[in-house]
Amino acid sequence: MSCWPLAVYQFRVQMDSDLSLPRFASSLLRSVFGSTLKRLVCSGHGLDKPCPEQCAYRLLFAPVNQPGARFTDAAPPLIFRFPLIDKIPQQDYLEFSMVLFGPALDYLPLITDVWRRVFEQGIGHSRKTGRLNSVAIQLYDGSWKTIYDSTAGLFLPHQPELVLADADDSAGDKLKLRLETPMRLMSAGKLLPRETLTADALAKALLRRIHQANQSYLHQSVPDWLQFQNWFASVNLKAVLQPVALSRYSSRQKQSMRLTGYLGEIHLQGVPRELYSWLVLGQYLHLGKNSVMGLGQYCLNSSSDSRDIE
Repeated sequence: MSCWPLAVYQFRVQMDSDLSLPRFASSLLRSVFGSTLKRLVCSGHGLDKPCPEQCAYRLLFAPVNQPGARFTDAAPPLIFRFPLIDKIPQQDYLEFSMVLFGPALDYLPLITDVWRRVFEQGIGHSRKTGRLNSVAIQLYDGSWKTIYDSTAGLFLPHQPELVLADADDSAGDKLKLRLETPMRLMSAGKLLPRETLTADALAKALLRRIHQANQSYLHQSVPDWLQFQNWFASVNLKAVLQPVALSRYSSRQKQSMRLTGYLGEIHLQGVPRELYSWLVLGQYLHLGKNSVMGLGQYCLNSSSDSRDIE
């Protein structure tokens, strides 16, 4: 059993009017969050000037790799999770969550204030407004505990950590990864064809996300590739996936972009006990490209499919 500096927070916003969203709203809301955060924290040193090292915008939204970092693409210590819905009726609640880890946990009050401002100012072309109602932390059993109520305006004490337990005796060697959002595993800059998804490819994607988050933020003891490869050597994989096309607008490139990924299930058989906790951690870090936008989120369950995986 090990404790990791990672937590999932849910934000609940009551909309003042009907809100229409693109199916992949994560890109839009992440962009609005970033621009609001920048205006809030960067005005002191100049919006058009490079951020100093300790700037909250640089840390949370535009990190820079340290010299000698293993990965060239610096990933921020947070992940945006927005539901794949296209409309929220007036007075209904928009519920979304963020995975925060490492130093981002200390910025929860700032992040909450940014979301409050985002919806007070309005989002989308029509500037639809809403009111931040509450913030909750996800418990280990998946339930939510409210830690902030807008009426009181105070955060309740809570422990922002993820406890990774080892597999118990009831855990079998058959597991299922159910994709909650499209997964985009890449090979040579292109989407990996679903028929070529192997246990080895899954192992590389999972270990990459773990090491990417760990090198800058988590600072835990993690397995190397040889250990992972040995654990996955006994795993048989069967993927039942369907392609899904999404579109997002890139503020940096000033154009709409088409994203293709896969939804469905990945069945694993022959999973060793040592691998279980790392697959659990992958639920929080996601898999593949655009993970920070919420893609590659999966839910891990014991597989009820008793058929052998060919």
